[in-house]
Amino acid sequence: MTLMLSFVKKEFEDYSNSKNYGNSMAKHPFILSLDADEAISEELKESLALVKSNLKQDGYSFNRRTNYCGQWIYHCGWYPDVKLRLFRKSKAKWEGKIHESLQFSSDKKANLKGDLLHYSYPNLSRHAEKMDFFTEMAARDLFEKKKKVSTLKLIVAPMFEFFKKYILYRGFLDGYYGFIIFIHLLQVLQVLQIKKLMDRT
Repeated sequence: MTLMLSFVKKEFEDYSNSKNYGNSMAKHPFILSLDADEAISEELKESLALVKSNLKQDGYSFNRRTNYCGQWIYHCGWYPDVKLRLFRKSKAKWEGKIHESLQFSSDKKANLKGDLLHYSYPNLSRHAEKMDFFTEMAARDLFEKKKKVSTLKLIVAPMFEFFKKYILYRGFLDGYYGFIIFIHLLQVLQVLQIKKLMDRT
């Protein structure tokens, strides 16, 4: 079997813009959208093969399981992380400059068995680098929109997030890495970047 692949080069603006452009280039009415750090499990591969010849729905979702520093995370609110990634392109559009989400305009959807494997952070230094990159973008976006952040919120929000995901969502059951995940709380790093940007004015 011969597979025809096409590579398209485009200047990066933001994640949603890039993905929407990629969707527009697709020739098939259905798109299976995967990120570079994601892979399909054997069970999900079988589910996709079964549904491929009979696509009755407009969209199909499945659970995403994240590997953090070599360990699969099953708590912290990270699993099951349901993602709709197989969809009719006329019914979907990506939105959001940083953490993009798929806006789906149809009720015809189903869930498939099997996990999407997310190899997000191979080590702690890579997590720190990635969070710094994303929070810099997030802080710039908030700053450009002139959104004000109260000092109280800067203190309370990270604490609440920690309590919710580490205690209520039982992140402590993921052991050492379950705790380390929240050392890199997005809100904390975002606060630092917002302060940096505010200091420049």
